[in-house]
Amino acid sequence: MAIRVKGTRLVYFPVPKNACSSVKHSLLNHNEDGLADRLPAPGPKGREIRHPHHFYRTTPYRGYEPVLYFGMRWFCIVRDPVRRFLSGYGNRILHHDDLKRSKAGQLEAFGLPRHPDLNEFALNLEKYIRICRPVRHHFLPSSRYLGTRPGRFDRIFPMQELPQIVSYCAEAGAVISLPHLQAKGAKLKPDDLTAQALAHVENYYAQDLRIWGPYTDG
Repeated sequence: MAIRVKGTRLVYFPVPKNACSSVKHSLLNHNEDGLADRLPAPGPKGREIRHPHHFYRTTPYRGYEPVLYFGMRWFCIVRDPVRRFLSGYGNRILHHDDLKRSKAGQLEAFGLPRHPDLNEFALNLEKYIRICRPVRHHFLPSSRYLGTRPGRFDRIFPMQELPQIVSYCAEAGAVISLPHLQAKGAKLKPDDLTAQALAHVENYYAQDLRIWGPYTDG
């Protein structure tokens, strides 16, 4: 879901592994009077909210978004797809161990290792996405969350311009601060991938490279 910024015409489109947790934390505090800093807290229908993601869900882009948010100023954060993949592997696979949430027997049925190294994971990315919901959520292409028309966005922030979101929101009338969340995990570089694995990742994210690549941190 896109997130409207209270008191402004701004609307933020989140993408997993593109500073999503940090921005949601900031907007939850702004929109809900500091709620992010008081978590865990009771939520709608008695459900406990333990994290900003429990309040603001990240869902794929839908065809009705332009109508729903017509006249609003859309903004998002984009990241080089290979670096986004590497960040996801370090944080979600190594640190959070998302593969433990695969259904019993599925990894074995596909002949996939339970603890793949970086290149094994890259070469089997589509299979892991197909059978593991948390992997699918964090590793789907950014285009699945943003659509394919950058011209609809008022501002597209590459990762290195993340601090500028604070002034961007302030100019629109929203005072926020950005914490640095979900930073744990191995820090990997494109050079850590073999040539074959790198080519595989680039091929999987080819649409992102073509559409969003010109706006990324390269």
